[in-house]
Amino acid sequence: MPGCLVVRYDGELRSYAGALGIANQIHDDWLDLFGDPAALGKSPGSDVRSGRRSYALAALLASADETERKVLEGALGDPDCGDETLRRIRRIARTHGIDRTLRTEADRHARRAAAQAATWHGRWRKQAVEFFEHLPAWSVTRDR
Repeated sequence: MPGCLVVRYDGELRSYAGALGIANQIHDDWLDLFGDPAALGKSPGSDVRSGRRSYALAALLASADETERKVLEGALGDPDCGDETLRRIRRIARTHGIDRTLRTEADRHARRAAAQAATWHGRWRKQAVEFFEHLPAWSVTRDR
């Protein structure tokens, strides 16, 4: 009864999916602020330009001083925000360690997901468990 397995392991699967989803979203926010345009295939900064207060931008706003917040607030939601302003925002973010903080948080959630998957040995096929154990690490190291 496949449906029974889902119900039986619902908490484990939700824990894994939640940790993986958070890790992936934080990394996505990192890519949008610090990613390489050539690897992304687009210009970073879409969260700034659209005014989306992502995890990265919320962390930056919380860490920034008044002058830095004005720069960020002035750029948020400006679809014509220029590359120089985005470079300045990235410099501010790096000054406050936001790049490292995001990486650390994404890695922490990815490790949590991988640890959850590791508990599935003996109940799932080896290849399936290995896939789910490695997926979180890939999720936070991808370049697009």
